[in-house]
Amino acid sequence: MEPKKELDEKTYQSNKKKLNKIALGILITAVVVGLGLIIVPRIVTTTPAPVVVSDSELDAQIATIRSGYTKKMGESGWFEEQRTMNEKISKAQKAQSDAEFEAAKVKNSNTSVTVTTTVFGVFIAIAGAIIAGSLLYLANIRKVAGYAAQSIMPVAKEVVTGMAPTMGAATGVAASAAAPGIGDIAREIKKGMNEADEASKK
Repeated sequence: MEPKKELDEKTYQSNKKKLNKIALGILITAVVVGLGLIIVPRIVTTTPAPVVVSDSELDAQIATIRSGYTKKMGESGWFEEQRTMNEKISKAQKAQSDAEFEAAKVKNSNTSVTVTTTVFGVFIAIAGAIIAGSLLYLANIRKVAGYAAQSIMPVAKEVVTGMAPTMGAATGVAASAAAPGIGDIAREIKKGMNEADEASKK
């Protein structure tokens, strides 16, 4: 098993550059794909809408049909002519109605596609931005940690500076209170050592 290599500055900088490039690539790709999915369906319609004539154009068509039939009521063939004329007018009106229905259907279909691709495009752009941001954070975590430490250090210094006199006074009080007791202990130890010394001489 190979010994674990420690991260040196050169490797760190190399990895940082790679992560920055990958993050930038992901961000650009996500934005381009997301905007493409948002914009392209609005420019390019998936299905061409049928041609719908206006009401005035339909009225003109009906007037043209009627002008071709001139027999008066009571003349021979009048009934047949009226029936034929009414059939042609009905066909023109039905064609107009069908064209309007198809146009509405195509518009709804195109709107559905546009909404779906817009939602998907926004999702891709946001997801790409989050991933790229995470990679950039990882690449620059040392700078972020350094900034955090620099912003905390003045506060910590103020706390320590404010606590030092209080801690010094508390230590002085504790030492002065303990000093007589420590002196008594030292005298007792010395006395015990002297007695042991005298006993060994006898």
